[in-house]
Amino acid sequence: MSASSGRRLFRTVLFTDIVGSTELAAELGDRRWRRTVAAHHAAIRAELKRHHGREVDTAGDGFFAVFESPTDAVRCAAAAVAAAHALGLRIRAAVHTGELEPAGGKYGGIAVHIGARLLALAGAQEVLVSGTVRELVAGSGHAFDDRGIHQLKGVPGEWHVHALALPRFEDGVPLVSVDDEQLRAFAARRQRLVVAALLILVGLLAAGLASVFLLLDQPPPPVRGPNSIALYDAGGSAPVRAFAVDRGPSAIAVGDGTYWTANIDAGTVSRIDARSGHATSLGQTGTRPTLVAIAGDRVGVADRYSSRLTLLDATAGTVILSLPLHASSLLFAESQLWLADDIQDRLVRLDPTSGAQLAEISLGRTAGAADVVLAADHLWVAAPRAGGLLRVDPSAGTTVDIQLGIADVRAVSAYADNVWLASPGLDRVARVDAASGRVAVNAEVCDTPVDIAATPSGAWVVCALDRQLWRLDLAGTVTLKITLDAVPSALAADGELALVALRAD
Repeated sequence: MSASSGRRLFRTVLFTDIVGSTELAAELGDRRWRRTVAAHHAAIRAELKRHHGREVDTAGDGFFAVFESPTDAVRCAAAAVAAAHALGLRIRAAVHTGELEPAGGKYGGIAVHIGARLLALAGAQEVLVSGTVRELVAGSGHAFDDRGIHQLKGVPGEWHVHALALPRFEDGVPLVSVDDEQLRAFAARRQRLVVAALLILVGLLAAGLASVFLLLDQPPPPVRGPNSIALYDAGGSAPVRAFAVDRGPSAIAVGDGTYWTANIDAGTVSRIDARSGHATSLGQTGTRPTLVAIAGDRVGVADRYSSRLTLLDATAGTVILSLPLHASSLLFAESQLWLADDIQDRLVRLDPTSGAQLAEISLGRTAGAADVVLAADHLWVAAPRAGGLLRVDPSAGTTVDIQLGIADVRAVSAYADNVWLASPGLDRVARVDAASGRVAVNAEVCDTPVDIAATPSGAWVVCALDRQLWRLDLAGTVTLKITLDAVPSALAADGELALVALRAD
């Protein structure tokens, strides 16, 4: 069973903002300042698109973006400074590479804080980078000036800072912003849209009043939106059932007549009776539970932030064992519990009753094991730092790289001999024949597929950024596309049904 929340992504962050924006806004006045900011935003977004950056957040006059490549981020930063200069604006930028923690469409983690602190050190028309970035882009043709060792507020340790060598910018470039003719055209378009929207709203209200008495006799609508588990079948775009759970569901497990969720924001585990829909909240499983797996009368819950594994009695919900173990994925297979450890790059097999360690398999490389399943008597490990997918013989302890041609594999699921995997960085899914190890399907899907769940007839996949649930058949053909009510964070399958965990942004 796959669980996506809590996985860390190795990415490069870029921060920018306008230098002296408060004084400039006061000088220009509200109207001209709004037009200036609009021109600035358009210029920065054009450079992000050109350099393969993904805008994450825009606060006032600043941007926060994420890149797959540190070289792209550095080039984008330099281009953004030049583009802003052409508008008569002076901006500053900062670039850092590290591990991010995705949460819906946002990102967190210490790498984000480092990038923000570097920005605070930067001056006008300056791009500061961390020593990490300086080393990663060596040989790319960029030159840097050493800015020494700094302590960054709220970040432990000391950090080596470098400034990207930029061309000298001429002084006196006039300020450019959206002209009055463009502003009037935009206002006219907005007025037409507002009038049309009001007419539609009046029509909808009239229709609603006409049918209000009919609706009084209908059952209440199903649970929708964040902090819920929604069940979908192949027959349509509306959920067939939905259950309310605690805040921040991050993983799902399917038991015998029960569904389980780990709720990272609430610090709880929810047990749902699949028949009645009644949910019970359990709170003894760590401060931020990120993974859950179930087999028979045992439930495993992992808190990767405190490196704690808890075993529960599935019936009573009581704690059996609590072990100091780090897990990036959990798997119950053949009456034994496997955990993947992305810090020590290993697989560990435990006795789910006693907690005794029965075996340990070193992956022998920097794999970053993100997920693990069992198929054709082998363990299949999503290993984003080792090329994508590893096949492990649990008896011999040997490991084989599966040549996919797909990087950044972070979720994997299996049914029978079909192993499905998802790459959020490349927006792709693939199906591997477990018997032969050959790639049978390699398909592009929606934006940032964070989890995948295999079924007898194909697979379901959820994508975080565009909030989509897609269904694929065994040939990789998309047979259904569903827009979800909130950000999907995890996915599981119950037969042909899809169970989607939905959380707030």
